Amino acid sequence: MTLTAFYSRLRGALRLGVVLVAVFSAAGCVSTQDRYEEAQALTAEGRYVEATRYYVRVLTEEPSWTDARAELRAVGQRAVDRLLQTTERHAAAERYQAAVASLRTVDDLRAAARGVDVSLTVPSNYQRYRAEMRRAAADALIARAQRAEDAGDWPDAHAAYTEARSYIATEARRTALNQAQARVLVHWGQQNIQKGRFQTAYKRLGQVTQFVKSGHPLAETSRKLQADAVARGTRRVAFLPVTQDGRAATRLPDIFLPDLNHVLAFDYWTAAPLFVAPVNPVRLRRALRRYGFFARPLSDEQAVTVGRRVDADWVVAATLTDIEQTEEVTEQTSHRVPWRPPSKGRHATSDRAPSTARDTSYVVQTVEKELAATAHYRIIDVDNGWVLERGTTWLRHEAPVQRARFAGNWRQLVLPPAQRPLFNGTAQRGWTNQAIDRFAAALSASVFEDVLDEIE
Repeated sequence: MTLTAFYSRLRGALRLGVVLVAVFSAAGCVSTQDRYEEAQALTAEGRYVEATRYYVRVLTEEPSWTDARAELRAVGQRAVDRLLQTTERHAAAERYQAAVASLRTVDDLRAAARGVDVSLTVPSNYQRYRAEMRRAAADALIARAQRAEDAGDWPDAHAAYTEARSYIATEARRTALNQAQARVLVHWGQQNIQKGRFQTAYKRLGQVTQFVKSGHPLAETSRKLQADAVARGTRRVAFLPVTQDGRAATRLPDIFLPDLNHVLAFDYWTAAPLFVAPVNPVRLRRALRRYGFFARPLSDEQAVTVGRRVDADWVVAATLTDIEQTEEVTEQTSHRVPWRPPSKGRHATSDRAPSTARDTSYVVQTVEKELAATAHYRIIDVDNGWVLERGTTWLRHEAPVQRARFAGNWRQLVLPPAQRPLFNGTAQRGWTNQAIDRFAAALSASVFEDVLDEIE
């Protein structure tokens, strides 16, 4: 392409850009015009509230539009007047919440119009009238709540008191409303306890202190009821050691499962959430050894036998299946270091590098390792032997780990201290500990969630 042709195309592109800018600018004006015409159409249909909002948008974009300003003043006033008439009809029918909603629309329209320097007028007693409507709405809702209380309909009573809150302006009425809501929550919590919904009761009663201070009689009553809910709703659970499916083609490392069960027993099961009381892990293991059930999957009947031995309400038995272990060397580097032969015997070493030391090399590998398994667990009711819940969770840990490889005895290498963990297994043990923590956290979270779901 010649230089002349290049500049010719560039000038054409620039002209096109100017045209596009002009088009988009014109589109903006058309948009404002469209809104103005829409406002007029809505006015013709008698939809004054919507028309008012369109006029406000027009004047926000084009403050100097004289016709739009005059029409907003006229149409907006019609909208306000009609809303006030609607409010009076609602009040006459004792629909005070609807009346307040109409007045809120009046306030919104007046505020929007003021934003574009247009004033919409209301009667001189408007503020007093609005306060009366709010008070009437609150009175109606409180009366409804009191009727619900008399009928023992605590959900409706609580809902009505909550709704009344938005209409109350004085501190004295707000204080009375707080006590009423606290009273309803106490009765509601008692009802939950009677129906055996202990967790629900505990949470409900915990809301009482949102409305009254902790030293208030209602707060003290709720605290005692919470303690009762916990005492009656807590389940003693025996968390059996996790086993692995003996038929699995892949086996876990020998140390993995004992360490996993140790971490679960003393770091996770013992930190069970409220309403779950774990059986002492030492007592549980003694019972397993007594029956010869240790370190193998148990049937439902065997799990119940162990549960009865340790006075458990429920037993949780988990088994790992579908175990997969993979590793891939992603990086490999060679390192040269002095090598010292043994001073005495085949494997003897010396604290000092002898004068006969010579250089050799070893390899450091970065390995992407993954360990995955599926955990299947059962929650068994000791009293009747029923399986309350069968759950499944997927466990996975993937992270890189470094290791070193040397053809001979690595202890004869003159290594910097930072390299020794790559030879003596410390790095691998760190990776395994991470995998155990990851497995324990995921499994316990899933089990606790299902256990709590069985306790209403």
